[in-house]
Amino acid sequence: MMTQKDDLNNNQLPWLRSNFDLEGWVGALAAWLIGLLLGIIFQPLFWLGAIAAIIIFMATRKAVRTPPQGANLIVAPCDGILHSVSETAPPSELCLAGDDWTRLRISVPPSATNTLHAAMDGAIATIILNTGDPSTFSAIKPDTDGLSECFVTLDSNDRTIGTRLATGGLGPRLELTSEVHDAVRLGRHIGKLRFGGWCDLYIPKNIGLKVWPGQTLTGSETIIGQFEAAEHDMTQSDIVAPQTRSVSPDESSGSQSGADPAHSDVPQPPAETPVPAPSSTPDTSEDNKDAAEKKTKQKKKKKTETEDIADILARIREDVSSKGSLDED
Repeated sequence: MMTQKDDLNNNQLPWLRSNFDLEGWVGALAAWLIGLLLGIIFQPLFWLGAIAAIIIFMATRKAVRTPPQGANLIVAPCDGILHSVSETAPPSELCLAGDDWTRLRISVPPSATNTLHAAMDGAIATIILNTGDPSTFSAIKPDTDGLSECFVTLDSNDRTIGTRLATGGLGPRLELTSEVHDAVRLGRHIGKLRFGGWCDLYIPKNIGLKVWPGQTLTGSETIIGQFEAAEHDMTQSDIVAPQTRSVSPDESSGSQSGADPAHSDVPQPPAETPVPAPSSTPDTSEDNKDAAEKKTKQKKKKKTETEDIADILARIREDVSSKGSLDED
């Protein structure tokens, strides 16, 4: 996949990043041909077609832009000069709550590129387009009656900005190519503003500005400001673990030997009530009685065993003697 860097390296004229829309080429060619036909009839009429072709080219000029890399950025939505910065309430068409907003008013010259860019990442929340009066050809002042106006609100989670665009009412000079609920990236093309006009960008008042009045702004490239990172935007690397201090063996032994439990901040467990140990002195009277009974039983057992053996031997002798008498007979 060819990257933009490779495209620039392969381009023999990397500085040539401006071009014209297809409709501009077609319209300019048609105007030039009409000028040629008129020149055949009357030569000075040729310049009418040539001037018309130049005007068409100016209305359809575009440029390739490279948005900056970063999170929560706000960039200029169009080319122009930053006319003024003021704190004022946004118009009701933008549906922005509260009065804590900063308005950046940008003056767009007729020679500027006609591309409008998304000033932040997010989705298009609202679009309101008001057609102007054809009798109002140019937008000399931003609040002139009869101007064509467009109100666009971008929303992303808890981040919101609004844009008011204004230009002359003659001809199709203001149009949007995106629709409501479209997800847009930072710097994406969302519409066209032809022959100049005004752009009012409304951002929260707590955002630190990186531009100043009189500065030339480049649409999709000049950074206006940056939102603060929300908690759900923080990555694991942004979370700092609590630092612990290593304790040397000397400090550990000293703290253990010199610590006073009575004055320690750590709660001490309650002292256990000692349980009296059972007496180890044996009961001699009971032991003597048991020993005597054991001896008596042993004597009886030995006597019984002795008597049994004697009876057995006596029976054997009787059997032997009886057998001997029978043999003699």
